[in-house]
Amino acid sequence: MADDPSDGYVLLFGDQSAGSYVYSWAFENGTWRNLSPAHSPPSASYNGMVYDAADSEVVIFGVEAPSWPTYELMNETWAFHAGDWTRLDTPVAPPGLTRGLLAYNAGDHEVLFFGGANQSQNGPWLNDTWAFQGGLWTNITASAGATPPPRAGFGMSSDPSSGGTVLFGGQVIRSPSIGYLANDTWTFDHGSWTNVTRTAGPAPSPRWLTAMADDPSASAALLFGGSWGSGTNDYPPGGSDTWEFRNGTWTNVTPVLSPPARYQMALSYDASTGTVLLTGGCTWSCEGQVFNDTWLFGAGPLWGTVSFAPRAAVVGASIQFSAIVTGGLPPYSFNWSFGDGSPNATGVVASHRFSSAGNYTVTFQVTDAKGSSWNTSVVCAVAAIQPLTASLSIGQAQLLVGQPTTLTASAVGGVAPYSYWWKFGDGTSETTSYDQTSHSYAAPGSFTISVAVNDSGLDQVFLTGLVNVSLTPLPFTVTIAADRTSGPPPLTVKLTALVSNGTVPEGYVWSFGDGSPQLATPTVTHTFLADGIYDVQASVKDVAGEAVTASVTISVETPTAGNAPLWVQLVLHAGSNLPGSPVSFDAVATGGVAPYSYLWPGVPSTCVGGPSSSLNCTLPPFGTLVVSVVVTDWDGTTATGLSSVSVQPSAPHVAPSNVSVNSTVEVPLLIWVSLGAALAVSTAALGVAVVSALTDRRPRS
Repeated sequence: MADDPSDGYVLLFGDQSAGSYVYSWAFENGTWRNLSPAHSPPSASYNGMVYDAADSEVVIFGVEAPSWPTYELMNETWAFHAGDWTRLDTPVAPPGLTRGLLAYNAGDHEVLFFGGANQSQNGPWLNDTWAFQGGLWTNITASAGATPPPRAGFGMSSDPSSGGTVLFGGQVIRSPSIGYLANDTWTFDHGSWTNVTRTAGPAPSPRWLTAMADDPSASAALLFGGSWGSGTNDYPPGGSDTWEFRNGTWTNVTPVLSPPARYQMALSYDASTGTVLLTGGCTWSCEGQVFNDTWLFGAGPLWGTVSFAPRAAVVGASIQFSAIVTGGLPPYSFNWSFGDGSPNATGVVASHRFSSAGNYTVTFQVTDAKGSSWNTSVVCAVAAIQPLTASLSIGQAQLLVGQPTTLTASAVGGVAPYSYWWKFGDGTSETTSYDQTSHSYAAPGSFTISVAVNDSGLDQVFLTGLVNVSLTPLPFTVTIAADRTSGPPPLTVKLTALVSNGTVPEGYVWSFGDGSPQLATPTVTHTFLADGIYDVQASVKDVAGEAVTASVTISVETPTAGNAPLWVQLVLHAGSNLPGSPVSFDAVATGGVAPYSYLWPGVPSTCVGGPSSSLNCTLPPFGTLVVSVVVTDWDGTTATGLSSVSVQPSAPHVAPSNVSVNSTVEVPLLIWVSLGAALAVSTAALGVAVVSALTDRRPRS
C-alpha cells in the first residue's frame, strides 16, 4: 500500500483473504473502492509498494506467486499511474526475493530495495542494496558501506526528518538454520548505510513482519505492531504499539485507542488527510484472525478555532483573543492582525484594546514546523462606551455585633473589568475585583459604608450606605403586605411577610383561615373561593428561635343582585373664583363594588392630588379650570365625573351681604356621569353652564 498523490488517493494492491492477489483498491474521502484497472500485475505477494516521487508513479517489485506448497519467486517491476498498471522492462533487476522491502530515498531521489530471502521462506537471506531511478535498477551494495546483516520481515520507510531512509529490526539470519529477532536501527543517506542503534535511544522491542511508513505531517517515520515469534510457522502477534522515528531518535507514541495486535499489515501515509492509514494484517500465520479493518493515525491537517471574550466589547476594554490549534507539526508560530492598523501580536493568546467603535475583522494565522499555515478571521463588534453607573445593595442594614452583612455593588457601562474599593466606616477597607463582599462589626454604632467603583477606562462612581449595629437585637417584627384586602369571590390575593430586625428568617408558616393547606415561603398567592371574613396569619421564626405572628383581614363578598350602578359625583369647594384662589374637588362614588380607585387625567400643574378622591387646585389668572375624574370599582367598571370653574377677572369686589369675606361658600356645581349613560354635553357647554350658575349667585349691584 502506498500514497499516490498524482492520482489523489492511497493505493492498495492484493487481497489474500479473498483467495486472489490481483485487486487494486483506492482509499479516498474515507472510503474504499475497487479500481478494476485494465491491466494488473500477476497474482503474487510483493516486496512492498512505494510512491516514486521522482517519476510520479507507484512502484512494486514482485516476489512469490502462491502455488502451495512451493512458491514461484518473481522479479517483475510494475508501475501504477493514472488508474492503470504498466510492467516496466528493466535490463537489470534484483533477483526474485521474498520479504525484502521498498522505500523511497528522498535525499537521492530514488527507490531503495533491501534484503529478503531468495528461496521462499527458508533462505539464504540477503543484505543486498538496490536503487531504482529513472526506470532502471542498480545494485549499489558495494558502495553502500557497512550494510545491515542479512534479514527479512523488517520495517523500512522514508525518514521525513532527514530526507533519507530508516530500517528497523526483522529476522536476522546468521546461518541457514540460525536466526534471531532484531531491534537494531539503520539509516541510509547519500548512498551509505549507518548503524544508529546506540544513539537512537530506547527502541521498539525485537520483532519482524512489522510495518513502517513515512509521516510527513509529523516529520517522522511511523512503526506499528509486528510479530515477536520466530523459528515456527505459527507467528504470534507481538503488540499494538506505535513508535515514531524523528531526528535520529525513537519515541513511543502509542495512543490509548489502538488497532488490535497484528503483523503483516499495510501502512501508508495519506496526503489528503495528513494521517497514516493502516489496514489488513493477521495473527498466527494468518490462520488465526485476518483483519480488514481501517485505521487512521496522526494529527491530521493543520487547523484551529478562534474565540474572544468578552463578546460585548466596548472601546478601551481589554479583549482576549485565544486560539486552539490541532494537526500539523509542532512547534507552532502565531500571528494576530486586529484590523485597526495596530501592530500585530504573537502567541496563542493575545489581548487588545480598540480605541474607537466599529466592526473589526481580526485575522489569526498559525504556521507549523514544516512551514504549513492555516488562517481564519472573526468579526469583533466594538461599541461606544456607555456611562459608568452603579448601585449599592446592603443585604441587612440592622445588625448585631459580629453579624456579617453582604454588600453588592452592581456596575454597568464604562469599560470592564471593574475594581471595587470598599470602606466600611469602622476604619477598615479592602479592594476587590468582584462586585460582592461581606463585613461584620466589632462594636455597636451607625456606620457609613462607601465603595468606589472604578472601570478600566479610569472612570469612577462613588456609592454610600448606612448600617446600624447594636449589642442586642431590635424587636423582631413582622407585617403582612397584601395587594388587595376585599372583593368578590374567587378573590386571588398576593401576600408577603415583611420582616424587620431580629436575625435571619429561618421559616415561614402561612394559614389562610379557610381550611386550605399551609404554605412556607416569604411570598404566597392564595385564592379565596367563598364569601367570608378571613384572618390570614403569617408566623415567622428567625435563626435565634424567636417567632412572631402577623395577621391581615381579607373580606370576600359576592355583590347582591340589583346593586346600584357605579356613579361619581364631583363636588367643587371654592371660597372665591378670583385668580390665585384655592379650590378643591371631591369625587364621591356610589354603587358598583367597592373599593374604588381614582384617576385625575389631564389636570394642570396648578392642581395637586390623586390617586385619592380629592384634588386641590389654584385658579389660573384667567379662563376656565376644567377637571375630570375616572373612578374604577373592584369589578373594573369605570365612571367619569367632570366639573369646571370660570375665573373672575380682577376687579373691585363686593362681598355678598350674607357671607363674610373670610368664610367659605360651597357652590355645589355638580354633574353626574355613569358608565354607558348617553352624555351629549360638550366641554364648552359645560363651561357655559357652570359660568351661568356662578353668575346667578352673584350679589346684585
